[in-house]
Amino acid sequence: MSKNSKNPFTEMFTKAFRDLGIVQKEIPKVNESYVRAILNQFWVPDDDDYIRFLANQLSQLAAKMHVEESKRPKIPTPDEWITAAHDQPADRRPVTKRFCTWWGHVPEEAGVSNRGVQSPGRGEGHESIPSTDPVKIPREFRFGDFSLDYVVIEGTGRINDVYLPKNIITHYSPMPPDTPPEIQELRDLIEQQETSKKKRGEKSCWNGRMFALLRFLTDRTPNEEQLTLELWLGETDYYTFLCAFRLMDQLCLRTDSDAMTSLRARYLQNPDYGHPVPFLSSSLGVTMTMITEDGYLLITRRGTASYGYHNVFDASVVGGAKPPEDLDEQGNPDLYRAVIRESFEELGLVISRKAITFLSFGVKTKDYQYGLLGMVRLKGKFEDVTDAVQLARDRFEFGELAPFSINDPEAIFEFVYGNNPPSWSPNGLVCIVQTLIHELGGDRVSKAIEWAEERAKSSLLPPLSGVDAKHVPKPDWIKQNLKKAYTVRDTSGELISVEVQDAPKPGREKKSTRLDLGERHVEDKLSKWTTDFASYWLPINRSHIEAFISQFPRSMRWLGEALIDAVDYYDQQFFVKSLTSVLSCFDLSVRTDLCFCLLGSGRKSSSYISYILDRDLKIQYRELHAALSDDKYKSIVFVDDCLLTGTQVVHILSFYLGLPVGRRTPRYIDPLSPNLIPALRTRNLIFVAAIGTSMSYLRLKRFLQDQDISHEIRFAEMIPLLSPKGVDDFQNGRLLDENRIIRNPLEQLAEPLFTPSSLLHRADALEEAKAFCEEVGYALLEQRAASDNWTDQRRRGSSLGYSGMQGRLVFAHNVPKPTLTLLWSEGMYRGKRWLPLFRARD
Repeated sequence: MSKNSKNPFTEMFTKAFRDLGIVQKEIPKVNESYVRAILNQFWVPDDDDYIRFLANQLSQLAAKMHVEESKRPKIPTPDEWITAAHDQPADRRPVTKRFCTWWGHVPEEAGVSNRGVQSPGRGEGHESIPSTDPVKIPREFRFGDFSLDYVVIEGTGRINDVYLPKNIITHYSPMPPDTPPEIQELRDLIEQQETSKKKRGEKSCWNGRMFALLRFLTDRTPNEEQLTLELWLGETDYYTFLCAFRLMDQLCLRTDSDAMTSLRARYLQNPDYGHPVPFLSSSLGVTMTMITEDGYLLITRRGTASYGYHNVFDASVVGGAKPPEDLDEQGNPDLYRAVIRESFEELGLVISRKAITFLSFGVKTKDYQYGLLGMVRLKGKFEDVTDAVQLARDRFEFGELAPFSINDPEAIFEFVYGNNPPSWSPNGLVCIVQTLIHELGGDRVSKAIEWAEERAKSSLLPPLSGVDAKHVPKPDWIKQNLKKAYTVRDTSGELISVEVQDAPKPGREKKSTRLDLGERHVEDKLSKWTTDFASYWLPINRSHIEAFISQFPRSMRWLGEALIDAVDYYDQQFFVKSLTSVLSCFDLSVRTDLCFCLLGSGRKSSSYISYILDRDLKIQYRELHAALSDDKYKSIVFVDDCLLTGTQVVHILSFYLGLPVGRRTPRYIDPLSPNLIPALRTRNLIFVAAIGTSMSYLRLKRFLQDQDISHEIRFAEMIPLLSPKGVDDFQNGRLLDENRIIRNPLEQLAEPLFTPSSLLHRADALEEAKAFCEEVGYALLEQRAASDNWTDQRRRGSSLGYSGMQGRLVFAHNVPKPTLTLLWSEGMYRGKRWLPLFRARD
């Protein structure tokens, strides 16, 4: 390179110092720590001597640059720096690769040989640093064949590739970035619209302070190669954020030729995500997945009330950092505080900083939102989370909370493909993938995605585009090998389903089966089922129903459909209306002697009832200990969703009264103090449930009479559980055997399940169907029986539902345990994981 030719490094250094704030009205003190932060982008310093030498050089350079533009000297080139440093004793190694890639130049353009820069003081045998290509914009994140609207700038999720707290540095200036007048006009227009909505009494967005991302630096530490992230943040507001969120692709700006264009076309036509546009990057988000103590990864579906990405599947917690709540003691933004705050506001969870791990930094390209992705390890179990959610301030922001075993990525990605990956929140899906990579390794996750993708392509899952299954093109190797395996006909001889087996792809051993749902009435059944069960706490869609039925033997696929048809499903509205009806008999406006309490610990179904009492019925409940301590409460009202057999309520009352409860003490319930037990005995106890049975009524009433306790029992709906003979046998102690299993279901149950009238099938096939359900149920109860010390007879007797009740009840918030076991229990059956259609909360 000639002396007169323009050296690109001059421009690079000038731009670097301008960007890093050295050429400003007030020059920052150029000390060693400041130099380290700068040079980490360009050099890998080998020791402190070299750092001190460069700090001195940069100090002199900064002083020379702080003069008028016309008087500034020529900026030294890297070669001149190397020459000046030649006499230094330490190894000095400018990393040309990192320097060039950061500023977008190849070594030849910078006047450096393709062989790299040789370190001074080294022999010819020293390995040179290779050249590099110019900077390229990272491509959007790929999930299988799908491209998501998200770019990962730094971070992979691998266990040794995470951000440590000390390596995330933030700077904050409470000043807004320079904003073009046309953007300010759009922001003011949004403010006018939201103010008008509020005046009309419509739902509107209130304005608030937010962080604007001015610039950032990503790198790795010199020796450990740990991720580092440095952020420079200004301040903006929510209405400015809405400009990009709402209007990014809208024709809202006018060009010089009086045509209309969008924000993206004007400012982000060829985006450089390494250099944010501050007046558009007006949000810094945190997206986190939660992993419970019992090994569940939590996936949420945003609620209809949440703004923006409503009704989409997402990670566990999603939010944005904002001032002043998320500023530390020194006044700098603290992203860990943002996660702690958002976790409490959305899920009601109190977490510590140590539980948080940030995995990567990136940008959501659709609406230009930068943020960090990460994970949180919770101390509580999943049921603790469901309890906490009921009290969360912003629980309306999500509609559903779905737990998946962290050790079963196949089930997670099967769920993702069954719900159209591009329709997910992109940062949420990337966060889930990276969390699984962190926990299970990249190879395991890649194989799980491939497996789920194969199933989706082979139409085992519903079509991703939402079109009818028979119109989805299948790969050629499937088209050539489809074989009809069997047909099933109902009692009238009509075809109700056809199962086909897809031949394996050459070189692969996996086989998959599915129901061919081409028949119109089968399609109608699927549509009806997915509509009927849409409100279940764990989302149920067509793929879940198909997967559940496909687990039955070929000769009994009819059984899977018949069991689904036999389910008695009760949604949330039923419980609201039923409890409203039964409580209307109390004049609550004048009955000051009544106190409402939950039956038990306030977990599981009790937490759901507390939610209904608080939100829908506007009734405040108290802890039993507090209610009994106040003499003004003469009557205690216990509210529950259902009382089926009465076993649990009698067990809990016995525990409260200090009576023997056998080997199993009720969990999560504190015993009453000795002075409160007499108080419980002297109160009038009122038991209210949306659903009850004659068995629970008789058992509870007998217990209360034996204890000489005043009581009332009120059910909104009484369902037939026992036949007249069963009622008589119960009253005479002949209903259950020594293992608490019903002795003769056909005679003692009002509607035994395995009868032609219940399953609408031939009597000769029902014995085989019953044997299959018993076999599956017995296998699924292995772990539960071991943990609760059941006898083998108790386990076998409960294989068709607890106490052998052959129940068919399913509630939107849970499944009662007397319901048929294979409908709700997880476990292993013949070496394979059983997928229940209605997974129970516990």
